[in-house]
Amino acid sequence: MSLPHFEYLRPDSLDHALLALAGAPAEAMLLAGGTDLLEMMKEGLLRPRRLVSLQDIPGLRSIRKRTDFVEIGPATRIADLADDPVIRKSFPALAEAAARVAVPQIRNAATVAGNLCQRPRCWYFRGGFPCLKHGGGKCYAVQGENTYHAVIGGGPCYIVHPSDLAPVLIAYDARIEIVSPRGRRTLPAAELFVPPNRRLDREIVLGWDEIITRILLPFPPPGTRAAFIKAEERGAFDFALASATAVATLQNGRCRNLRLVFGAIAPIPWISPEANRMLEHQPPDPDRIRAAVDQALVGSEVLEYNRYKRILARNLGVHVLRTVFQV
Repeated sequence: MSLPHFEYLRPDSLDHALLALAGAPAEAMLLAGGTDLLEMMKEGLLRPRRLVSLQDIPGLRSIRKRTDFVEIGPATRIADLADDPVIRKSFPALAEAAARVAVPQIRNAATVAGNLCQRPRCWYFRGGFPCLKHGGGKCYAVQGENTYHAVIGGGPCYIVHPSDLAPVLIAYDARIEIVSPRGRRTLPAAELFVPPNRRLDREIVLGWDEIITRILLPFPPPGTRAAFIKAEERGAFDFALASATAVATLQNGRCRNLRLVFGAIAPIPWISPEANRMLEHQPPDPDRIRAAVDQALVGSEVLEYNRYKRILARNLGVHVLRTVFQV
């Protein structure tokens, strides 16, 4: 399939990029790596009138170490994130997640912000069915082929968010800086994503005239441990069936600031504050770990063909917590 006609702009500054977006209200889209956007355009699912490339804007493809945090540019290639020595040393779960994204060819083209902002892989959505996300009246997955769909947090649409990096960035307490003609704002990574019961047309809160400019990762305190695990159907090149990330600080044998986050089981990266609190200030042991993971999945609702995902998520959650706590 061929690409539709569009205007292609390569601004050399953020100000010029914002002007380019403003010049085509709601009809312009940002182009970073393009691994998802161009595919959707070829499939006829997106028809932007203008593509605004981030390629020539200084500073957007970078990983910079600051005093208290690491600054990641949105156009940073996923391969660069996986190989960066600072990321590998201070944020090993993030380096592992980046190294597990797709195949080397994709990692060398895809960008960090693009991975966060990619659209769902639901085959009804990708197939152009008149589903809820296309303005239709039903989610076809509910009574259709739902092997890969949400087991928690779904409804009325049962997509899962496909990003491998998003749950890990949330677990590391990352913040996302966004610029628009109205100025700059910064929000926790978890607040970037919006569930379908709040909004059906998008999976992120960015407006059409907003650009992610930086991802800010605070350095973890001493004693912090982290782990990431991902289960796939066909090996390392596939999207996750489920993933789990855990980041926690251990002080005197007790847990501090646990963040357990699941990927690919819900329309957004899935966090359970109640589950995290169950291990807070406690000496972690296998029984407490299993109870916390069970709490994280309270309210799960399986469809006809995806019951396995709840079992898989539980096992992955227990595994990353036992890895972090070494029990």
